[in-house]
Amino acid sequence: MRTRHACHRLGATLAVASALTLAAGLDGTALAQNTSEPTSLQLPAQPLAEALTELGAATGVQVSFDPSLLAGERAPALEGRYTLDQALQRLLADTQLTYERSGDGSVTIRAASNGSDAVTVAPITVSGWRPSTTQGYRAEVISSATKTEELLVDVPASVSVVTADLIEDQNATTVAEALRNVPGVGAGPNPANVSVQEEVTIRGFESALVRVNGVQRRSTGPLSLANVASVEVLKGPFSVLYGDLSPGGFVNIQTKRPQREAGAEVSLGGSQVMSGDGTSARGTVDLTGPLNEDGTVLYRLIASSEGGSSFIDTVENERQFIAPSLSFLGLDDRLRVDVDLRYLRNDETFLFGVPARNGEPDDRIDYDTFLGADDSEKVTEDYDAELRAELELSDRTRIDGAITYHRNEHTSRALRPFGGGQEVASDDTVERAYSVRSSRTTDQQIEVNIIHELSVRDQEWRFLAGGDVRSTDFEPAGPGSLNLNPFDTTSVFDPDNDVTFPADDDPALSQFFVDQDNDSWGVYGQAEVWWRDRLKLLAGARYTDLDYSYRSDAFGSFDENPTSVDPRAGALLKLTPETSLYASYSTSFEQSFSFDPDNVEPLEAEQYEFGVKREFAGGMGLLTATVFDLTQENLVTTDPETGLNRQIGEAQTQGFELEVRGTVTERLQVQAGYTFLDNEISKDNDGNEGNRLPNVAEHEASLWASYRLPTRGEGSWYLGGGVFYESERFTGAANTVEMPGYVTTDLSLRYELPLGERQLSVRFGVKNVFDEEYYAGGFGEGISFRGEPRTAFATLTARF
Repeated sequence: MRTRHACHRLGATLAVASALTLAAGLDGTALAQNTSEPTSLQLPAQPLAEALTELGAATGVQVSFDPSLLAGERAPALEGRYTLDQALQRLLADTQLTYERSGDGSVTIRAASNGSDAVTVAPITVSGWRPSTTQGYRAEVISSATKTEELLVDVPASVSVVTADLIEDQNATTVAEALRNVPGVGAGPNPANVSVQEEVTIRGFESALVRVNGVQRRSTGPLSLANVASVEVLKGPFSVLYGDLSPGGFVNIQTKRPQREAGAEVSLGGSQVMSGDGTSARGTVDLTGPLNEDGTVLYRLIASSEGGSSFIDTVENERQFIAPSLSFLGLDDRLRVDVDLRYLRNDETFLFGVPARNGEPDDRIDYDTFLGADDSEKVTEDYDAELRAELELSDRTRIDGAITYHRNEHTSRALRPFGGGQEVASDDTVERAYSVRSSRTTDQQIEVNIIHELSVRDQEWRFLAGGDVRSTDFEPAGPGSLNLNPFDTTSVFDPDNDVTFPADDDPALSQFFVDQDNDSWGVYGQAEVWWRDRLKLLAGARYTDLDYSYRSDAFGSFDENPTSVDPRAGALLKLTPETSLYASYSTSFEQSFSFDPDNVEPLEAEQYEFGVKREFAGGMGLLTATVFDLTQENLVTTDPETGLNRQIGEAQTQGFELEVRGTVTERLQVQAGYTFLDNEISKDNDGNEGNRLPNVAEHEASLWASYRLPTRGEGSWYLGGGVFYESERFTGAANTVEMPGYVTTDLSLRYELPLGERQLSVRFGVKNVFDEEYYAGGFGEGISFRGEPRTAFATLTARF
């Protein structure tokens, strides 16, 4: 009955959204007669005058200008489908020029009268493996959704992008903070676990591995945002292009790339908890530019250091990061080779969390209380290397490839809430366990793609064929894994933090070793076709072969060798140049880790999705409304009679997402989102059937706006603020401990001062203005992790 009602709600929502879209979008004008019709462009980086001339020829629009106005101005490369306004805004973004449209359709380029009416668009940057563009809070071109460059508005799938401008305006310091802006994304099941730090839920399902430039990496510490150009969230099953994946989707970090123009940025910042202890500081240096006169060798060097104390007593963290990269350009920019190196070290106190009492987190415990040990620690080191190459064989054919390597070294030594310690006892004590984890993980991947475009009468075809090979090895390091459970018992009101840990050779410790090898390979193909620039069809499929081996001296051995064929199909219909309807179907698979040699099947998922996309404000903003039905099968459950694992479980999410991003007016930028998730465990024999999955809120919303205040003189003031909301969630699948819903509010004020070719930026702000006490996420059946209290921050940035 619950599922039937949810379907009725989703159907009604889709009908209303479609009706509103039709009413707003159909104006009786044929697409071919509308000057804002998207056009496929391939303009290289060149002098601005030449770029505008080529744009006029490609669009059939007369573009006139005074050559003296354009002297010395250069235009960035434009590749993809753009409306005339979008193309002009991109080309004029980094100038003091604007344009006027005449009644006959022609365009005139002129100087901005006083700078106030210049085109206020962020300059194009190479922010990922393939060029992508963003303007303020809105991303325009994306490659990760199809592995081919495409306008985001033309992708028949739900993709959210948190741009660098939004990250900077909110002073986000972690990936988790950036993801507050994405509908359908919540905190992961365990922010303090030793397995994966950057863990989230997407559309109700756990997504444990963050990808960097499209490549999976297993890490045990938080990523640095110092070299992050954007944070992408691809929602729904994407196995067709990426292999084994969570059904909800995945997070992809796009890193900053070397630039043709020389530049430098230095940033210093700090924060202070206003209601208690907790001070942090950070500094970042970012240098980029050409290394030779003809600009065929580019470099970028990014380094950062940060650290400080938490609002929780004795909890501290330090992070060091460095990322040098080189780009080699040749064959008249038809060849590009990128080499990227990254090193990241995290040294932090291992969090304990807040145990439960009477079905909810024990709020009697002081907000700053730490229930672990002072000497608890978690140290991780990440080493990354990427070699990527792209070659344009012709105007219609491109081949690219990548070889990537990642190694993670992890050691943690801590008191944890194991062995019944997740519930506060009647005497107000909690039981603690001691554990040591020491491991080394290595990820290696090779990927090759070939893209070919073909024109057949009024159809534009694009074909993708590719394959990848991936290997992940997990092995113990040092003492491996040590446990002492229980270790001791302590008061939740006066905890004993000064604890002496046992030696690694203490006979009371239980010790075990685990080795895991995960090798996979896959091949895939995809076809896209535009029918008269009005109807786009997409179809693809992938075959994956995965070989997993588990070896443990304590738990035995287990092998899993699933194969999977995963299709994908989508259609997008342009009702007007600004408004589109789309529908898609996709599948995915994951390893089951069932540990049942007689019944091993991959976790399989499928999704049906329908959506509306509408551009506004001349293409500067984008609204997306989506409804979806997502189901995952073959989940592992425990047979209550035999105690053996059985793959009979199933979980479902049906939901609605609404997202608005972009520039509303010349002075106002907005990000807003809302999610409704009807999520449940639909089949189970553990007693959890009908429950919600952990950490999944039924309602989630966010709103952030930045407004440029009217000012006189050269400097500019920007006022920003936002509200973030999550409804109730459960820490575990048994739904025995509920974390209450919460609302937090942030404010910021930024001042930008141009100093010739330099720019100075000063930012002040307060996070959690009203000092809301809340829980950001939970783990198991009882442990919750508190969110940050009211905190003031300040940042000084100089750009040269």
